[in-house]
Amino acid sequence: MPSAMTGQIPEGGQYHALLGSILPEYPIAITDPENITNQVIADVLAGMRIDLPLKADIITKDPWSTYFRVIDTIKEKFTLLPKIDGLPSSSRNYKNDSIFKDRRISMINISLELAYRIAYGELPYGRTVDLTCKDNAIEKSKMYCIDLIVPKGQEAELLPTLRKHLQEKLTLKANLEKRLKPVYVLTAVDNIKFPSLKRSNSTKGDFQGSGDTFSGEGIKLRHVAQYLEEFGLVDLPVVDGTNNTERYNITFTFIPEKKGDLEKSLANLGLKLTKSEREIDMLVFR
Repeated sequence: MPSAMTGQIPEGGQYHALLGSILPEYPIAITDPENITNQVIADVLAGMRIDLPLKADIITKDPWSTYFRVIDTIKEKFTLLPKIDGLPSSSRNYKNDSIFKDRRISMINISLELAYRIAYGELPYGRTVDLTCKDNAIEKSKMYCIDLIVPKGQEAELLPTLRKHLQEKLTLKANLEKRLKPVYVLTAVDNIKFPSLKRSNSTKGDFQGSGDTFSGEGIKLRHVAQYLEEFGLVDLPVVDGTNNTERYNITFTFIPEKKGDLEKSLANLGLKLTKSEREIDMLVFR
């Protein structure tokens, strides 16, 4: 049987009124207390969809602890909230958190399109296909706040669980499909130069990049392909065709305004980009 509950949550000296269902992790509205009338509660109990104005605050605290505060012993949780006015888009992965490392992800004011791309391993924008109808096209750009925690021991299920919740709770759907697309293939064309690359014992696989610089520790050559695509340095998806799984410490720079300078920097590493067609994973929105 449908059920509704209300409560007031103090935040920084201000009060939110929370209108929720019997499932407290799925609040129906966070609004000013005066907006929750007897008629609104009756509509909720009748299963009707309601649209109440979100409580507008002056954000003075850390928004992560303000809106996604949880106890350290929590096992699992999924929260989906509407856009919070006054905050920029951001996400948090808790990689350096001793309690939630690799089992929690949070997002503030993220579009559903970006949420799905994050859920599928931060797939680049260029690997999306939009087949949405008019209503879902509007939903695709709508902003949400999301917080997901999975149980300890199930860290590998974090992104699959996020995908499951997005598919179940929202009308916008997205799935990976193989599509034949024009791409750049990163290949090793000068094996003589590979010995000059500094092999690494690190397994970090971390890299930093900008529009003219790449620096990575313990990376594989596929990370170079990832960098070229994700930073928009070329106009097509980039596929790793090196067949090389060694780890290296690699740093290179180039002048974006200078034609051919990126290609020259890659050649110094024994690498080359070649245009081709490949079947690649594309995130299809419907």
